[in-house]
Amino acid sequence: MKSKTFNKGRSRVNSQLLSNGEAVLRAWLEGERQGEHFVAINPCRDDKNLGSFKVTLATGFWKDYAVEGFSGPDLVSLYMVLNELDEHAAVTALEETLRQSRPITTHTSTKSVSKTVKPDVLSTPAPNDCHLPPDIHPELGVPAMSWEYLTADGRVAFIVYRFDTHQGKETRSVSYNPEAQDWQWRLPGSPLPVYHLDQILRDKSAAIVVVEGEKAVDAASKHFSGSICTTSASGSSNALKSDWSPLYGRVTTLIPDADEPGTKYAMTIAAELLVNGSEVFIIDTLALGWTDGEDVADHADLTQEWLTEQRIPVREWAGMNGMDDLIIEAAARLSPLDYDRCKGRLVDLLGGVSKRTVDSGVNKARKALDQARDDGPEQGGLFSGEEPWPEAVDGRVLVTEIQSIIRNHVILSAQESMAVALWIVLTYVFRAFRICPRLLVSSPEKRCGKTTLLETIQAMCFRGLAAANISAASLYRGLEAWSPTLLIDEADTFLQGNDELRGILNSGHTKSTAFVIRTVGDEHEPKLFPTFAPIAIGMIKRPPDTLLDRSVVVRMQRKLGADQVTPLPLEAENEYSDIRQKCLRWAEDNVADLKGDRDLTPEEISNDRARDNWIPLAAIALRCGLLDDAQAACRQLTIKEDDSLTVELLADIQQLFRDEGKDKLPSKVLVKMLTAMEERPWSEYNRDKPLTQNRLAQLLKDFDVYTHQSKVGAKNLKHYFLADLRPLFERYLRKEFANTTPESTAKPLPEAGNLDLPRPVMVAGEVAVAAVNVDSATTTVSTKHSAVGVTGEVADDETLPLPVQSVGGPTNQAITDGSEVAAETEAVTHSYAQSANQGGHGHDEL
Repeated sequence: MKSKTFNKGRSRVNSQLLSNGEAVLRAWLEGERQGEHFVAINPCRDDKNLGSFKVTLATGFWKDYAVEGFSGPDLVSLYMVLNELDEHAAVTALEETLRQSRPITTHTSTKSVSKTVKPDVLSTPAPNDCHLPPDIHPELGVPAMSWEYLTADGRVAFIVYRFDTHQGKETRSVSYNPEAQDWQWRLPGSPLPVYHLDQILRDKSAAIVVVEGEKAVDAASKHFSGSICTTSASGSSNALKSDWSPLYGRVTTLIPDADEPGTKYAMTIAAELLVNGSEVFIIDTLALGWTDGEDVADHADLTQEWLTEQRIPVREWAGMNGMDDLIIEAAARLSPLDYDRCKGRLVDLLGGVSKRTVDSGVNKARKALDQARDDGPEQGGLFSGEEPWPEAVDGRVLVTEIQSIIRNHVILSAQESMAVALWIVLTYVFRAFRICPRLLVSSPEKRCGKTTLLETIQAMCFRGLAAANISAASLYRGLEAWSPTLLIDEADTFLQGNDELRGILNSGHTKSTAFVIRTVGDEHEPKLFPTFAPIAIGMIKRPPDTLLDRSVVVRMQRKLGADQVTPLPLEAENEYSDIRQKCLRWAEDNVADLKGDRDLTPEEISNDRARDNWIPLAAIALRCGLLDDAQAACRQLTIKEDDSLTVELLADIQQLFRDEGKDKLPSKVLVKMLTAMEERPWSEYNRDKPLTQNRLAQLLKDFDVYTHQSKVGAKNLKHYFLADLRPLFERYLRKEFANTTPESTAKPLPEAGNLDLPRPVMVAGEVAVAAVNVDSATTTVSTKHSAVGVTGEVADDETLPLPVQSVGGPTNQAITDGSEVAAETEAVTHSYAQSANQGGHGHDEL
């Protein structure tokens, strides 16, 4: 049995190895870094190709996916296998090496390998004697159509199948995996051959026609018999994943689909061909009246003559400056020698600019390309490169799959999981919208699944970055450096009272205000830090109101004994990498068509900001065919205005005024009434301590509501007046409750000498009111308001009702039984009665 000391030593060695993991693995193995993995040739078997043997750089986990059982948890275990050592010997050798800071080597070959990035999907053209590819998909069934993409020597590179489903058309590709010696339902890595490559190479003088999609190629081939028709695989947004070099120098006509993606596809290909010496024409399908994405297959009357008559030079169609950026980017992809050879052509394509201007633009574009190659789609090296899914992705299927994964690991309702799934997709396209709502994951207690949900989100969202604590400066600098989806857990431990951090979190909600200005450097130069980013926050109990107002809220509860969930995989990010790839592909294909519209959200939601929070999610849902589900989730989860703690306070104050039937209440009494309310937060408002008069005054001061001094007998009490509060009720409370407090309908009091004062009536709190018997229908007491308070004179401009049912009997008994408030009230009432008998008038009204 290994000792704790040995286990700690092994863990320490592994941590030291991981701190420089890539360099260590380059010394041990023949391989290269690919994203978050080090992909190597397995020296323990006859392995000649990269692809199946991978080491996770973050953890040291290693596995050869082509050899069953050949895996290990860390770099120490890998060193054991490579050097055929037992655990103690391996740890001892590594400790000695690290102590002496020598390069850590193994007995295996350490040949260097090229840094050329190999495709993630291992594939080669199918051998001539290979068995037939599959023609039935395990989920989609029998394809409706198929198209073979061939290599230059006529072998099958891959096959594209089209399936007609009840949700529309879907495509899947099949390629050959030489290691498994079998077909796989995957598209090969880039570069891909263009369609009909064998024909293009066989007849090098033929004119070329480029359309979008294999079905359109079939139709174009029938219409334009004098041309060779082609397209690229993997959709309009991935044109540059194909090798267009067979078309260089050829006369080419582009026929784009009649929509925005079709236009972008044509311009991208046109720039690539123009830079490489092709003569490029285009058919302006939009000018011809084609609409709604129509393509060649939708028009049966096209001919070769029509093609010749309608085509125009692409530069004339695009305008003088319409393609400059695309041409510069295409030039940046050239080798230095090819760039020098075609620099004169580039000057002409760019309208006669100087070669120096061309060089400057191309150098900038090359730097951007180099950065993209180094970091993939990520920034700053923190995140691994990740390629979009090779096939078009059905949004409905994608969101439903994410929703299913979420509910597999945590207990959420269908509406809650729908909200989270849509928010995960939003992290890939949030820049298309004006609003990026926070996802707030809250719970009343610990162990309700918040952290598990955040980990599940991190495994599927765009550039997920988890933090259990963060400072204000780290927040805005981290957002600028990495552009992550930030997942903040344990926020209840550091967010309360941190106004600066809360302000920055709030700022990132709306694109136009999502900036922080700070000074940097020795010269204290001002710098703008962007804060517009998707952020999920996990915390126990209630968050700050301003954050709550900017969030889509998921309230979690501890699971019951009957609730069953599956533990999150230890390698969750690896397990769900396909979800991230699918989200990337869906985002590429759909981001241009996402439009925010408040009309997509349920109109019965009265809170404008709550509707704004749901606009991006509803737009995504609409694009995925899930708008009804999203609206149902919005109705269930939307935090209504009275869920704001301050607005809840106004609602409760309104209710107390209504219950008491008064136009003013003493501050002390109002606080006692609030803290006595059952199932309301005021008895433990401030860290389990009750609401105080000072805190109430601070909260209402923000609304320009203040107390007024008013005498009750000999006591001078601070009162809140209904007249001051009524505008707040109308502005901040829901419409169905805002105007329920009636205006005063009291009649003027009779002359003071006619007053007949009966016994005092006890009322809860410090307010004591003498019932005045004027007649059986209306009993009133009157006050006159002034700038500083309420006088004891009879009002000539306002009278207030005294409800008859509050006088005497059971009400008095219910209030006075053993109550300190009743005792205090009795004393005040006695003073009140004395004042009345001396000719004064009462100060309070119900």
